[in-house]
Parts: sequence; structure tokens; C-alpha cells
Amino acid sequence: MKGLRASGNLGDLLKPIEAFLDGCWWCLGGSGAKWLGTTYPGKEASESQMTRWRDECRRAAEEYSLWVDDALPDYRVGAPGFFSRYANAIDTDWKIYYASDAAELPVNAFDEVRGKRIGWFEAPPELPADICLLVRDIDNAYWDLFFRDEWAYEAVKGHLGGRAKEFVDVSRGEGRRKRK
Repeated sequence: MKGLRASGNLGDLLKPIEAFLDGCWWCLGGSGAKWLGTTYPGKEASESQMTRWRDECRRAAEEYSLWVDDALPDYRVGAPGFFSRYANAIDTDWKIYYASDAAELPVNAFDEVRGKRIGWFEAPPELPADICLLVRDIDNAYWDLFFRDEWAYEAVKGHLGGRAKEFVDVSRGEGRRKRK
């Protein structure tokens, strides 16, 4: 797998391959996404404002439940369609996520990859063929992005360089930052 290191919102970093990733299954571990509903109206809110807020919260929770499956005993799975809706709200701070482009929910591949020892600062070991992307957030500071496919790596690398984002090509063991 080839890797990049970059700071920013995950959805923004992976924008050039968003449509592809939106067709993927996402192994979320015990994590999910931050609240995307409306802001709490406060203690001084009227009863109608509170009712509207509760209704919006209920609708947001119902929508979220369409894209995240909690039925597996050990981890949550984002269904195809999850990425475009929740990538910029995904939980961060020492998290690792896996994407799979398998046609059906790849429980075996997710179980296998979750059983591997994946360090925080080195390239991941060989992963199941169904795993097309591994992303890990390091201390809310940056994302390491590891790609199975050369085309996806090149698309994101070009996107990051074109927007003058700093990144480190961790797949080649380089430790210095590159700027365009």
C-alpha cells in the first residue's frame, strides 16, 4: 500500500475519490461520526424551539441509522453512501478506519484486518485484498492515508499538491514535509 500524510478534514482530503469511496463499506470500529444535527437552542428556548430541535435531532438520528450498522457484535460498519455524508464528521483522535470495495459486506476481511497489529507510525502490514484504503488519525493532528490502488493514490496526491497542502509520503519512508 502506498501512503500519504496530510492534515484536514478527511472528506476534503479524499475529495477526488469521493464517488469511489461512497460505494465502499467502512469498518468504523467502535467509532462513528460527530453530531451533525442542529445546535441546542439553550435554556431560554421556547417550547416550540425545543420541539423543533427535538424533531430535527430525531430525523438526524434516523438518517444516521440508515448509513451505520450497529448489528455486528464487535464494530460498526458504514454502509455504501456513508462516506459522502459523514466523512468530515468522522470521529478522530487516534482512530483507524478501513474501507472495502467488496460487493457485499466484507465481514471476514474486516475481522481479519481488525486482528492485525497495526502500529501508529509505520506502514500497515499486508491487508486483505478487499481493503482498498486504510486511514488513521494521529492525535487529531494529521491523517495517514494508505491506498491499495495506484490510481487513487495518484489522484489524492495530485489533489493535495494542487491545493498546496502539506503532506509526507510515508510509503517511501520520507520524513520531511513537501510543499508545492
